[in-house]
Amino acid sequence: MKYITSTLLSIIALAFVAAAQSKPAPTPVPKPTPPAEEKIKLESEKPFDGNVEFPDVDGWEKSDVTTYPTAALGYSVGYSSPEGGRVTFYVYNGGLQKIPESLSGPVADQMKNAKAEIAAVADAGYYQNVREVRTGKITIGGAEGREALYALYTFAANGVGLESEIYLFVYKDHFIKVRATRRPTPKGETNEAFEDLMNEVVRIFIK
Repeated sequence: MKYITSTLLSIIALAFVAAAQSKPAPTPVPKPTPPAEEKIKLESEKPFDGNVEFPDVDGWEKSDVTTYPTAALGYSVGYSSPEGGRVTFYVYNGGLQKIPESLSGPVADQMKNAKAEIAAVADAGYYQNVREVRTGKITIGGAEGREALYALYTFAANGVGLESEIYLFVYKDHFIKVRATRRPTPKGETNEAFEDLMNEVVRIFIK
């Protein structure tokens, strides 16, 4: 009798163990989705690595990204219009870890370099009758846009009169240089297509 009782208890104990082992794993409690404001804050705290998602803009054909040989030179993205206008955005850090956002110092040096590049192309014979029309500071991207260094040139290339603009500012320890070349805009008129492009793209750098 004792043997039967002992055996029965053993069977019951084994049944309890098997039942315990066969219980389904507890359902994980889902983590709450952070509010939109918190998500934006988390994304804004990520260090900027220089990568920008340039938008498509009506009336302009966007090029593929051109990556230059060294990280210091960065990359560029171009936009072209049916009328032959060309606007290129360059994003690079020049090998610097920290770049002040003031329009003096490193960014002013970059403007000097950009002007020297135009002079070098002219000396090589590709540009004729080069003239610096204006230089200084300007606000781009609308009334609430970015202040930038600015230079306007006129010249001829292959017998065609052109005007070329340079814009330079700093965004999160990166230089943003814009080079726009097109047929001259008639005096007193505004190139609305170009203004729309600049407003759309520069908006990226106002966040």
